[in-house]
Amino acid sequence: MKICLQRSLLPALCALILLLGGCGNKQDQYNHASVGVTEAILVELTVIPGEVKVGENIRFEAKVTYQDQPVDDAKEVMFELGRTDGSTDEQHVMETVASSGDGLYVWETSLDEAGEYEVTSHVTAMDQHSMPSETFVVNE
Repeated sequence: MKICLQRSLLPALCALILLLGGCGNKQDQYNHASVGVTEAILVELTVIPGEVKVGENIRFEAKVTYQDQPVDDAKEVMFELGRTDGSTDEQHVMETVASSGDGLYVWETSLDEAGEYEVTSHVTAMDQHSMPSETFVVNE
């Protein structure tokens, strides 16, 4: 009886090991498993134009790359915009954006008050989070 139980248990155990082993061998397009150490995502934040006027269109760009390759499938990209002059009525605007292709995430807006502002891009990709910021001035 004991030998019969061992013979039926052995094939079931082998099948389970093979099944579980196959699940752990999945690699994504960025090849995390082969590098051994996760490299940091790179986010380059740009404010266009460099000199902004009240009511003028402003373009914020976050260029996201990983291992020198563009990342178009970031889990989340948000731009946070607010004044830096310590106003008590300070409001922060948060805008979630999708990829425009080639690792570029873009948000366009305009501001109707002069002052110093800061934009921060909140990027979550490749199980990492990056928050570069840029300060800029809006002139009359």
